[in-house]
Amino acid sequence: MGTSSYFLISTLFDLILFYAFYALLESIVALGLLAVLFRVGAFIAYITIPPLLDVLGVKRSYVVLLVFDSALYLAFMAVVWLWGLGLHVLPLLFILSVSEAFIVLVFESLLPEMFSERDLIKANAVFRVFRLALAPLVVVVGGFVADLLGHLEVLVVTCLLISLNSLAVALATLGVKIAHPRGIGGPHGFNVDVLLGGFKFILGSKPVLKLMIYSGIAGITVGLIVNLYPVAIAKATLGDEAFYFTLIMAIISIAYGAGVSATVVAYRFPRMRYTGFLAVTLVILSISTLALSLLITLRYPLLVLVDLALISFISGMYENILVYLYQTNVPLEVRARVFGVRYLLMLLTSIAGFSVGGWMADVMGLNTSIAILSILPLTAGILSLLDGDLRSLDIRAGQTPPFKAE
Repeated sequence: MGTSSYFLISTLFDLILFYAFYALLESIVALGLLAVLFRVGAFIAYITIPPLLDVLGVKRSYVVLLVFDSALYLAFMAVVWLWGLGLHVLPLLFILSVSEAFIVLVFESLLPEMFSERDLIKANAVFRVFRLALAPLVVVVGGFVADLLGHLEVLVVTCLLISLNSLAVALATLGVKIAHPRGIGGPHGFNVDVLLGGFKFILGSKPVLKLMIYSGIAGITVGLIVNLYPVAIAKATLGDEAFYFTLIMAIISIAYGAGVSATVVAYRFPRMRYTGFLAVTLVILSISTLALSLLITLRYPLLVLVDLALISFISGMYENILVYLYQTNVPLEVRARVFGVRYLLMLLTSIAGFSVGGWMADVMGLNTSIAILSILPLTAGILSLLDGDLRSLDIRAGQTPPFKAE
């Protein structure tokens, strides 16, 4: 729960920071470049953390990372308080992006060692829903307070809250018992094979490789719509205030949490074809994205909000099932490295997507850009439906209780 609180407060930090930079620069391209900077930092994390995780152990790594992250947020708070927000904060934001990427990856790797496969999909849903259920209230109130008191003041307070939360989670993690404590015997095990273990597993598993590629293609569209474009959508359909931007993000958060929760119903279907389900959700996502473009053109604010909620709902369902398939089809000994490769692919596609997507929105118009992006999930969904290799992933997932073996 403490980790979910960390993600919750950091979400508010990211939103206020994003809006403040948009107000300062007034360019989606500039926001895209800022997002790329964060992802370059994450790139470093995804390359280096898997072997380090094996050397230190997952629990010890998590504690160390949280303490380091706490110090970073205190440093950022001091810099903004003394010198304000500007380009001078970019180096520190870059380091923060590396730290947060570390924390996300270690947390995803820690969960399978704390829960049985029977409870894993439920645990994933609980952790996501816990923070997403509160996120709408936090971000909307945060946006209102930012308009009332100022963006810098809210950033400073948020930094302090995240720092204290990180320390509290680090202390709580010391008492956590994990089912599979592991390590590779110290720094002497740090070698090329350890570093490339995730790549080797994925290249040797055609179904996992294809799943990663298809989800990466669709992820470009989802990332742009729910991360880069909302501030421009708010301005185009609702107004210039930060409150409208945070309102949209709150709706996205609520719908995403509802989508995650809905996946628990899948347990009632013993022979559920998860990969087929993912393919269908991508087709629905494509249709919803195209509709969003039309609604923005016609300037129907209420319908735009409804459509954004639908897109986020579908995304939540897709992501939770996707993570479950990875967790149940990748062996424990390489799971952290495979998750690292997965996030690395997401990172590379988002760098390309944010760079090109920002340019498209500024040059071609927001609605035209969104219409073009609807092609990506449609393509990934059709390829997934036609690909027979993915069915083997359903067989492995189907062996976990309470499913019956195929």
